[in-house]
Amino acid sequence: MAFRIKIEADTTRDIQSGNDWYKERQTNLGRKFHAAVKNAVAQLKVSPFYQIRCDEVRCLPLKKFPFMVHFTVDEV
Repeated sequence: MAFRIKIEADTTRDIQSGNDWYKERQTNLGRKFHAAVKNAVAQLKVSPFYQIRCDEVRCLPLKKFPFMVHFTVDEV
């Protein structure tokens, strides 16, 4: 079963901010960060049942960046 992903406006700004920060540090690092986020979102579409960290908020850490994708699952 594939799940639908809804990305909030604040999240989009946070991702862009991280992308910009990495882009300033090293050539292509912003692109790699963006690809890591996209891969994490693709994982969530297939299997969103990662560890619950607080209340109903789940977290999926990015493998090569010190970021976590925070999300909830609505099974309606």
